[in-house]
Amino acid sequence: MNVALAIFGISSLYLCFEFYFYMKGSIDPPIEEIPILLVGFSFGASFVAMFAQLGGGIYTKAADVGADLIGKVEVGIPEDDARNPAVVADLVGDNVGDCAGQCADLFESISAEILSAMILGGVLGEQAGFTFD
Repeated sequence: MNVALAIFGISSLYLCFEFYFYMKGSIDPPIEEIPILLVGFSFGASFVAMFAQLGGGIYTKAADVGADLIGKVEVGIPEDDARNPAVVADLVGDNVGDCAGQCADLFESISAEILSAMILGGVLGEQAGFTFD
């Protein structure tokens, strides 16, 4: 699902830009320039990935500190004991941090790699004198 959303987002924006240039009166849209306009999508993916990782990390750390304070300090039970209800929040925080951070990283990486390949292909094709007809 994550990979499909990255590909769908890039493809949709590419088609929107191509349609925009076509409606503007350009018979042949500048295929080698459209990927450069899509760099903002990659920056946005990096921005979202950063906040997903930070949000999961903050939640994990807060739940872990709470579980440790209540369990070890006040009651004297081990760190991940099932008798401590804060352990559930700690495990949820670990799951959020790991899963959301990993999915956000995957989305960011796929978006950046696809766009960099598009830009590199366009620039190398232009330098080699290929026509994009």
